[in-house]
Amino acid sequence: MLDKYFSRRMPWSALNEEQIVVHDAITPHAPRMITMEPWHQIIYLAANGEHTVAHLVDKLGSMYDGGAPDGLADQVVELIQILESEMVLEVHDSPKELPEEFREDCLAKGKEEADDGEEQAD
Repeated sequence: MLDKYFSRRMPWSALNEEQIVVHDAITPHAPRMITMEPWHQIIYLAANGEHTVAHLVDKLGSMYDGGAPDGLADQVVELIQILESEMVLEVHDSPKELPEEFREDCLAKGKEEADDGEEQAD
């Protein structure tokens, strides 16, 4: 699994400054809004289709003084498998361009356009 790439399968938006919500319209559980534990969210946001699981493990491990803790790779793999089983992420063998609608906060553009409209009305 460490040599695999992973990417988002659903759009997301900021719930607040610390948490996102994923918008599920494709699974048998849809429609639903998914909030995540912090580690799940870190992995989801890192899932840009351009990096391997090993790259993410290395990046996360570099944030610890003294190096990655034992079991970090296993924990990351397990969380990716959970997110994949929920159809939030997909795992693939080669890099894959992330669809535009999954790259950034899906509501931010609409908010920016609304803010621009308000400014023009003033």
